[in-house]
Amino acid sequence: MAFTEILTKGTPAGEFQTLNQNTTGSAATLTSTRTLAFTGDITGTGDFNGSADLSTALTIGDNKIKTDHYYAGSIDTDALKNLNVTGGKIANQTIEDTKLAGISANGTAGNVLIAGSTAGTFAYGQALNNTTITLAGGEGLTDTVGSFNLNQTGAETLTFNIDANDITTTSTAIAGTDTFIMYDASETETVKVTNTTLASRLAGTALSATNGVISLDLSAAGVISIAKGDSFFASDLDGAEPVSKFTVSNLGVFLGGTGLTGGNSDGSISVDTTQNIASITGQSSLGINSTTSITGDLSLTGDLTVSGKTITTATETLEIADNTIHLNSDLASDAAAVDTGIVAERGVDGDNACLFWDVTKDAWCIGTNSSVGFPATSDALMVNKQTATAMASLTASEQNALAPVGGMVYDSTTDRMHIRTS
Repeated sequence: MAFTEILTKGTPAGEFQTLNQNTTGSAATLTSTRTLAFTGDITGTGDFNGSADLSTALTIGDNKIKTDHYYAGSIDTDALKNLNVTGGKIANQTIEDTKLAGISANGTAGNVLIAGSTAGTFAYGQALNNTTITLAGGEGLTDTVGSFNLNQTGAETLTFNIDANDITTTSTAIAGTDTFIMYDASETETVKVTNTTLASRLAGTALSATNGVISLDLSAAGVISIAKGDSFFASDLDGAEPVSKFTVSNLGVFLGGTGLTGGNSDGSISVDTTQNIASITGQSSLGINSTTSITGDLSLTGDLTVSGKTITTATETLEIADNTIHLNSDLASDAAAVDTGIVAERGVDGDNACLFWDVTKDAWCIGTNSSVGFPATSDALMVNKQTATAMASLTASEQNALAPVGGMVYDSTTDRMHIRTS
């Protein structure tokens, strides 16, 4: 509409006020454009001069809408556009179930929010029944493992136990490709092993594993001594016991025969010497742990080596076919020389008589001693030595080297006997 002058009755014409207006457009406008500004919870600005409608964008400030501003049915899904509401714009616990459309003041027990029939929508109702789920064990597991409810109010732990007796499938043969379930020693994982890897794990000294088969190679086994209480394993020929155990005593019974008796409590084998034992073969050595007496004659066709310190004989006559008796044979490579000779026991007639080589005198000596040993004091024997070089042509040192003091030297060039006196 256009503005015109309005005359007020009783007012002089010169005192009438005039309203300025612009009549150039289709509608009257304000002489000066005015700015509309909104402040408070909602902010926004816009310029208005009256020539056209004003459209102003308004912004709701952070945390300006409170939970008591929402009423049932006041906001529908069309009012919430995509991405208009983000997690940062909804404060914690600002929306409660009583503020949601379609929910009664106190809610309905058992009802939950679920996805609606149309994508992007939600529904409110009893979607899940609070039923109990029971886990039953299968073959190899305990019959009842445990149960839990759909509406869980806390953590629930279910334990699965394996019972091998509950497995009905059996097999007498184990193939090399069969698999086993094993929990490793580090308790970090359950792994699968095959019969082949199991055999490799069990293989050790003298044992080898190939394709799930463990073989025993006795040639690779070490050699040890057999004690009385040791046990052995053997395959039973009659099949009553596929693998049986026997001891050293059982071995004595097994070896018992003509002249042999086994089964002693200490595992030893007795030999009846009234029987003839033709030969003992296959032995590189024969050990006798205790004192052994031989009442009959003993003939040895091979060499006799005695490692003991003393040989005692009660025979009246000792016959030796060899023409050499080698004393102190263990000093062949030793630089420490010792007295060497023969001690004759004289019984009650007196001290023992000794004939020996005295190292300190470097001569054969004689003497007596109350014990079995060489005396500290002895007399050197006069030893006859021969030289083919005239004594007169030898130096004094060469002459002294021929014999010790008291020794005699025969000069074959002059047929004379010489005695060394000093």
